[in-house]
Amino acid sequence: MIARAGGSSGGPVRKPSVIKKKKKKDPMEDDTSIDSDDPELVGANPEQRNWRGILIAVLVIVIVLSLIIVAIIVVSPKDNKIDPGDPFTFDNFMSEDFKPRQFSAEWISESSTYVYRNRESEMMQYNADQKSVQLIMDNSTFRELNSDLYFISPDLKYILLAYDVEYIYRHSFLAKYLLYNKDAKNPKQKLIPFPQGRTEEDWDGKKLQFAGWAKSGSALTFVSENNLYYQQDPFTTCTQVTSSGIVGEIYNGITDWLYEEEILHSTDAHWSSPGGDYLVYAQFDDSEVPKYRYPMYGASSDAYGYWDNVAYPKAGDRNDGINPVVRLYVVQTSNTRGAHKELLPPTDEIGEQDFYLNTVTWQDNDHVLVIWSNRPQNKSVVMLCDAMAGDCRQNMAESGHGRGWVSLFGRPGLKSFVTQGLWDVTEIVGFKKETSMIYFISTNGDARTRHLFKVPLPSHSYKMKTPECLTCYLAPQCDWVSASFSHDGEYYILNCEGPDVPSSTLKNTFDDTEIVVEDNAELRSKLENKARPIREYLYIKDDNGDEIMAEIFFPPMLNEEHITKYPMLINTYGGPGTQRVTKQFSVGFETYMSTKENTVYMLIDGHGSGGRGDTWLHSIYRRLGTKEVEDQILGARFARERFKFIDPERIAIWGWSYGGFVTAHALGHSGNDVISCGVAVAPVTDFRYYDTAYTEKFMGLAHSDDNYKGYDESNVAYKAVNFKDKHFMAVHGTGDDNVHFQHTAQLAKALTEAEVEFRTQIYADQNHALASPKTNLHLYRCILHFLKDECWMGGEPTLEGVPLSQLAYS
Repeated sequence: MIARAGGSSGGPVRKPSVIKKKKKKDPMEDDTSIDSDDPELVGANPEQRNWRGILIAVLVIVIVLSLIIVAIIVVSPKDNKIDPGDPFTFDNFMSEDFKPRQFSAEWISESSTYVYRNRESEMMQYNADQKSVQLIMDNSTFRELNSDLYFISPDLKYILLAYDVEYIYRHSFLAKYLLYNKDAKNPKQKLIPFPQGRTEEDWDGKKLQFAGWAKSGSALTFVSENNLYYQQDPFTTCTQVTSSGIVGEIYNGITDWLYEEEILHSTDAHWSSPGGDYLVYAQFDDSEVPKYRYPMYGASSDAYGYWDNVAYPKAGDRNDGINPVVRLYVVQTSNTRGAHKELLPPTDEIGEQDFYLNTVTWQDNDHVLVIWSNRPQNKSVVMLCDAMAGDCRQNMAESGHGRGWVSLFGRPGLKSFVTQGLWDVTEIVGFKKETSMIYFISTNGDARTRHLFKVPLPSHSYKMKTPECLTCYLAPQCDWVSASFSHDGEYYILNCEGPDVPSSTLKNTFDDTEIVVEDNAELRSKLENKARPIREYLYIKDDNGDEIMAEIFFPPMLNEEHITKYPMLINTYGGPGTQRVTKQFSVGFETYMSTKENTVYMLIDGHGSGGRGDTWLHSIYRRLGTKEVEDQILGARFARERFKFIDPERIAIWGWSYGGFVTAHALGHSGNDVISCGVAVAPVTDFRYYDTAYTEKFMGLAHSDDNYKGYDESNVAYKAVNFKDKHFMAVHGTGDDNVHFQHTAQLAKALTEAEVEFRTQIYADQNHALASPKTNLHLYRCILHFLKDECWMGGEPTLEGVPLSQLAYS
């Protein structure tokens, strides 16, 4: 048996040779008194002594070699005939070589035509009715502009091309634009600057905050210096719709930071009617919203750097985190200088201030649906507004009834269910008016899957129909799908996203005809010679009988009967409504770690995760950092006890953003006796520092008369003393506009006060995504080195605590 070293290193110990001290000869002793019959002590001639020594040496060598061979046999797989293929290298993981091609198509309004870019990056249009394909623009223009951003007009006549792009936040960017006229006869008129001003100086060199097409024809809208403009077609003079815009304070037609990140999830905040007669736009007033300032260090030649800032209402602000003031207006496009009618929110239902604008959708050419919610987002109201009159009336309302936030909407007493059973409808993707058929994506009772269903709308003589699954027959190769429908509901593109290699198919709703538009054949071929992890799903029950879902990736040559010990790495997120455990295709960090680093990789979806109904979803309401954290510890403990080949001393966890929050809480949890190491990337550490819209939706208000205690319990700093026997690394970008560096800085202060040793990795000027290629490469290398050199002391599988590579020296 190979013994552990006496310290904490766990390395092999070589037994020292026993050296006997030679007894000093008594000069008075007679040599003849030695027993001459003892062959070990009787002097022998030199030749006899040499042969005897050689034989002993050979015997020792044979014994040592035999022990090494036995050790190799013990730790080697029994069946050497199966070759799993080459492991994924770090370069494979970081490159795009093993990323599946996504078929990205844009359906054109009121037609069966979609636009896409082919493998040669040419822009094409495909007519599904006629089964015809046509070239719109070759790839030379994209190459010249060094940009892939384009927007095509609904009438297919023009293309807006964005270039010299400067990204701001998650969705927003500044850019210059060119207009491509595909029907122009004169080559000089093919590509012209946009917008066209009264003089060239009006727009020359200016970057726009937004540019795009209206719902029909070739009308355009764009935003410059926080003011909205409208243009009937590319060659008419634009008209200024608003003039109140102030950069950084008053936003017209585009979102501020809070609405872009948390609510509308877009930089676009204006909506043209289907017929093009009206334009609805939102205005966000951030003049009273507190500004968060953070340093930007700039180029090495910049001796002082500069301060950036963002209007950012925080949940823990003593002044209640003053939110943006939002207003919604409608104007006729034929007279943008005419009356701008305000579409008023239902303040009697959601309060006089601090309400949110959630959604704007045109019902038809003259009526628009607007969804508003109160600040805690546990009550929402749908208003139906007349565009001509500017009048609004309540259409639907929904309340969380104290059990959680509001996600779905319906009018009390008049709800018509179109599905039944314990399954989540995650998205309505299409509607065919001709047959009154709704198409939707659902879990069908298994949160790991997504399938496409159809069901007819209830008729006046209401009778609920059983939804028909259109893709269940594709399982198990295709158990996670998404779909993109044409506007008339006649055609759709079905994307099979796993667990097999993704593919996309053009299908219709009236027969079984289908056309494969992307098969990822090249990726399939590459994967043939690559090792893949063994993928297994687990169901783990907690003390209350609640079932936790987990997914685990084992090294491809794993044999459970061996006594080899493997490290385990848990990747977590844990945010409300999110999922990690799915049947989607994946070749990511988990593939590299399991195939190359011989690491068991685990994903755990605990309380509050998506796809399992509202009761499960709302189980962490007002209690972030509790049950979902305990579920990670429970999952780790379950895996350690069930799989004896997992090294109990080398279990680690890592996560990003909310996943960093869960990681830090797991390490600091008083009941954690299993996870000894963690990496938190851009972590939330105290929700008082995070924005109001996200935080208060899930936690309520940080008031003494609301959920002050819940906020205290979610503060990782209060658990700092529990990090003392753990390995911990915090990673953050100083230019993070989303989860501010303040989170990591405050946790670092608390750990220092608690006399906890920890590591930090700081990325100057980098944002929340740490997306620059060199930064991303550096990040994953740092994570690997930390895990292998500090947490796992080499990161290799072990035999009775000894790394396999060192067995030959034991």
